[in-house]
Amino acid sequence: MATEVIPAPQSETTEHILDSQQTTCCIVGGGPGGMMLALLLARKGVRVTVLEMHKDFDRDFRGDTIHPAILEILDQIGLAEPLHKLRHVKVFGPTLRAANTNFNPFDLRRLKTKFPYIMLIPQTKFLEFIASEASKYPEFRLRTTANVESLIEENGSIRGVRYRSIDGLHEVRATLTVGADGRFLESPASRRVRADQDIAADGHPLVSAAALARRPAG
Repeated sequence: MATEVIPAPQSETTEHILDSQQTTCCIVGGGPGGMMLALLLARKGVRVTVLEMHKDFDRDFRGDTIHPAILEILDQIGLAEPLHKLRHVKVFGPTLRAANTNFNPFDLRRLKTKFPYIMLIPQTKFLEFIASEASKYPEFRLRTTANVESLIEENGSIRGVRYRSIDGLHEVRATLTVGADGRFLESPASRRVRADQDIAADGHPLVSAAALARRPAG
């Protein structure tokens, strides 16, 4: 079941901002890309705040597979072994049936890799795992039920974002703001940020995320 999100405001009336937090990098979106970026930055001592519009990591229609190349990357940063301690399934390749017989069109065990299989694990568990690892670093902060409504723009530079939570409006000021809140840039937060910046969504996940990351001058 999809989790609750904070609704968009119904009025353009100026509203009191409850608090303002300062960080080095603000990441909008707590999916795999956003959480991994946050973890890597925190490990390097960079202050990072992740804003996730849902109250937890439960999602509908999310990928539950981790492929060999990703497992190799996780292994390089020391996370593959602890990840494998979580309940998961290994898939070495598909089995198809035709003409009353089974056959395997390919077998991942032929790959020259430490992880010759696709790891099946619920994305919820994977994100919780990454969040747990990131929380070991004091530079990491995760804010849930944080629905981003607008960018903070001053003197032509992006200085952070304003977001709505259960108790009202907040802001996070940051040197770098990264949009990682949707594979196709179609979440409510992305639509509002895109409208602010006149960014056209082309459906490409990398270009879309990069287009929302702007480093202020100076």
